Amino acid sequence: MPTPPPIRIASDDEVAEIVYTAEQFARLVGKSIKTIYHWRYTGYGPRGFRIGRSVHYFKRDIDAWLRQLSDADTEHGTGQPA
Repeated sequence: MPTPPPIRIASDDEVAEIVYTAEQFARLVGKSIKTIYHWRYTGYGPRGFRIGRSVHYFKRDIDAWLRQLSDADTEHGTGQPA
């Protein structure tokens, strides 16, 4: 079954924010949902938030986290320079 598109939420300044479910985030990074929930439990990964019982992630937080991983990887000589 295909994953539904990310949700767009309008903030106070009318700028739409893209929000991913935990399942969408898992598919984005190629990990299992169990891994995503483990990361959340241990404090690893981007900051998430709950809407009811479901965990969600702002795209901007995912992007910042991925950028941080990439920068750290490049600093340690294991990544390719941008």
